[in-house]
This record gives sequence, structure tokens and C-alpha cells, in this order.
Amino acid sequence: GRRKYQRVGPRRSWGYGRKIAAAVAKVFLAVAVLMGCTMLCLGILNVIQRGTDWFPTHSFINLQQVDENLTRISHAIVDLDLYSNHTVGHRPGLPEYAVCDSKFWGLGSLDYGLLALSSYFPLNEMDDALKTFFPARDKLFSSNKKASQGSCTAGPPYHVDYDGPPLHVQHIFWREIAIPGQNMTVIAVRGTDFWQISDWLEDIRLWTEPVVFSLLRLVFPTIGAWSPHTSAMVTDTLHSLLDAVGLPDPEYKYSRLVRYIHDRVKKRLPENHRLVLTGHSLGGGIAHIVAGLENLPVVSFSPPGAYQSLAKHLYWNARERRQMHESAHNRTVTFLAENDMIGRMFDSHGGLVQTITCNTDHLGPLGCHMLENTVCNLIRHCHNDYRWRGCWFSYQPAPMYQGLLDLISDSWGQGKGFALMGMLLATLVCVIAAGFSTYYIFESL
Repeated sequence: GRRKYQRVGPRRSWGYGRKIAAAVAKVFLAVAVLMGCTMLCLGILNVIQRGTDWFPTHSFINLQQVDENLTRISHAIVDLDLYSNHTVGHRPGLPEYAVCDSKFWGLGSLDYGLLALSSYFPLNEMDDALKTFFPARDKLFSSNKKASQGSCTAGPPYHVDYDGPPLHVQHIFWREIAIPGQNMTVIAVRGTDFWQISDWLEDIRLWTEPVVFSLLRLVFPTIGAWSPHTSAMVTDTLHSLLDAVGLPDPEYKYSRLVRYIHDRVKKRLPENHRLVLTGHSLGGGIAHIVAGLENLPVVSFSPPGAYQSLAKHLYWNARERRQMHESAHNRTVTFLAENDMIGRMFDSHGGLVQTITCNTDHLGPLGCHMLENTVCNLIRHCHNDYRWRGCWFSYQPAPMYQGLLDLISDSWGQGKGFALMGMLLATLVCVIAAGFSTYYIFESL
């Protein structure tokens, strides 16, 4: 007789392949939602900060001359002790880095590290910091042959006051430092300022594409085989499409520095005067991008890579050199510490890269990322600097706690307490919204 078929309901069991695909989809959707919530939250906080003009001037870095032998730098949660006579912290048998005896455009590695560190000091403390880091007896700046012949004036580095368009003091994230004895100028770019919401937003915007490529590589491993030119072509094509549909990329923070170099610095510098960029963390990444755009040398410390992400900045700012990712190799020197997640997680690096050790594993990746660790590491491993014979790097959170209390007290005293409360409330709302969205994604899919 006729064969009867039984109607079967919807399938309620899935194979392992579909389960894995569903899990991957959940993770990617959750990451996208979290990233979107983070950017939205930072955007709201940035609007509140700018609208209320709440830019704390309280400094979390302090320079103290303890005695003639000891100089102490307290920065956020760390202390760096510099000793001029005793070889504190030095151990025999430490490896000597290949760059220890090298000069990059007239200065050594430690010199650039100290210049990058000086960019964290407030404007009114810059001169004192430079005098401490580069004393008048420093032979490097006082016995230049060109200076003795009258082509330039010998002397230690000094800070050049900002003379560009009017800007809030907190928006001047770089320091121009003239070094007459070397016939050069160094622009030191400051890293992320904890109380500058725009800095956190810039960290995400500058390195969006490399982060997306890294996430996609987890599902499509062949992306890891892409050549740098292929990555640059994909990034360039993406921004070409955005431009074609009328969605230009908003101006980046580094644009202010590019205009300042064009309109002010280059016009005032004499011919054959060297201009070099340096910086740490976000400042090092911005220094790399500006150097790639302006064809300038750069020495950076623990920056996020700028090799793949440089393509989008060339598209918007130097279209005659589109997709020329080779600019990342042009006169570029980078110092990366072991176990530093910031310097290795976002993008790859071009040019000369010197890897250094990290003796602060008890502090985790944060300790390895701190510029003070790098400075102390160079002193210990190169042991050829006559200013500082030894150093000690330690974890000291007490200044940070005291600084936060002083900051809250100053904010209330200046009538900015409601701005601070509004930002805290907005942060709480964003965290709750992100948590509920992520929970809903994992429960519904």
C-alpha cells in the first residue's frame, strides 16, 4: 500500500559545526556591541567634558630632587629613582642592547626617552624637568663643534612656548624642545592622559582597522597571510567607499600637530635644522603617523603599531602617496618592552625595532608599558650614561590615590562637581547598557 510519511516538527538538535558557528557569531556580535557601546559612552563623556570645560589641571607626575645623588620621579602609580653616583639596580652580566652606543640624529636612546618623559610634565614645569634631565654640564649639548664655530648657540635643551592658534592648554598634547647645541628640535608627544576623554576615544579610532583584522583572523586564519600591501589596499578601499557615500573620516587629534608643524615650526626653523619626533604610548603612535605623513624621523617608546593603520591616514591626508605603507619604515626607531600588551596587541611595527627586557613582571603588562621602566632599563643595560649611574623602578600607588582625592576636592572647589557627577553617572549607564546588551545576545541567539 501507500507509504505514509509522518510530519516532523522543527529540528531541535544541531550538530557541533552549527554550535561552533553560533558561538562564534555570538562572540563577534557581543564584541561589536561592546565596542559600539564603548565608543558611544566615550563620545557622550567627551561632549560633557567639552560642554562643561572640565579639564583637570592636576598633575599626576612630580619631580623631586631628594639630594645631590638622588632624583625621584613619581608618576601615577610608579616611582623612578635616578642615582648620579651609585650603581643601584645594576647587575653584572646584563645583556647590552645593540642600540646602546648608537646615536639617532644626534641623540642617544636614553636622551629620547627622557625627552618623551618630559612631555608628561605641565607646561610650567617643563623647564625644570629639562634642566634636571639634561644638566648644563652635559657635554653632549655644550661642546658641539658647529656651536663653537658660531653656526648655532651651544646650550642644553629648552622648551619652546606654543605660538599657534588659541587652544585650551589641555589640548596641546605635545612639547616643542629646542636643542641648540645639536642644531635640532624635538617634538615630544604625550601619551594618554587619564582625564582626557578624547585621548581614550582617539585610542579606539586610530586603531579600529587593525583590531577588526585581528578579530577576523580568529575565524579566517588566511587573513594572517595577507601581505602588508594587501592590508593597506583593503584599508584604503574601505575608506574610499566611505568617502564615496559621503562619510568622511572625522578629523583626528594628530591633525592639530600636523598643522602646527606646517604653519609654525618649519617656517621658523633655519635651513639644515633637524626636526625629530618622539613619544610614548599613544604619543608614540601619533608620532609615527605624523612622521609618516611629513617624512620626518621618529624615535618612539611602547607605541601601538602604525604599519597597517597608516594607509587610512595617507588616504585622508596625503593621497599622492596612497597605499605607500613603506613610509612606516622611513627613519623609524621603536623600543618595545617584553610583556607590553599595548605595544604588541593592535598593529605591527615598521623600521628598526629594539626589544628590551622587563624586570617588573610583578606589576604585569602595565609596569612593562610605563616609560619609567624603559628609561631605567636603558640605564641598567647600556650603563654608558655619565649623568645617571643607577636607577630603581618601583610600584607606589599612594601618590595616585592622593592625587585623585585632591582632584575631586579641586573640582568641587571650582564648581565642576556636577560635571564630575554627570560623567560618572553616564559611565554607569553605559556599563549597565553594555552588560544587558551582551547578556541578551548570549541568551537570545
